[in-house]
Amino acid sequence: MSKNENNTIKFLIYILVFLIIVLLLLIVFVIPGIKSYKSNSAELKLLEKKSINLKKREKELKKELDILKKSDAKILTKIDNSFDIDDFINYSKKYLKDVNISIISKQSDIFAEYNLTALTLQKSPKAFYQFLDSLQRYKNIIKIDFPIEMVSKKDHIVLNFHIKVLKNREK
Repeated sequence: MSKNENNTIKFLIYILVFLIIVLLLLIVFVIPGIKSYKSNSAELKLLEKKSINLKKREKELKKELDILKKSDAKILTKIDNSFDIDDFINYSKKYLKDVNISIISKQSDIFAEYNLTALTLQKSPKAFYQFLDSLQRYKNIIKIDFPIEMVSKKDHIVLNFHIKVLKNREK
């Protein structure tokens, strides 16, 4: 063997060792990175699908909210009105007489509770029922609670019941 052939064999061995080292480095560092990339990519796709679904749901809910705001605009304005006891007494006197309102001690952030005592103008409860129907047109949201006490007297009916005035929680 000549010295030239010997150098060529050494050169080929060095190249082979270099290729083995590069292949080992590739196996040690690059392949785990590829596996990590694939799993992260799959997770990203899943999150993108969830994000798209959530955006669709958000749009649907916004549409529903807008529809509800339009259909319940009257109620939403009523709930923001402040309750004036004197104004309510004057309104009630259109249907009832001797109207008295007293505040019940337990108050919440959703509603104010009052006790209402009144007399009907006649022997039948017709005026009371007209009063109940008219509450839909009043400027506040009024809820009548049970029990409703009706005591018949000589020429009128004495009424005693609780009312709840709904109010905006944020005000």
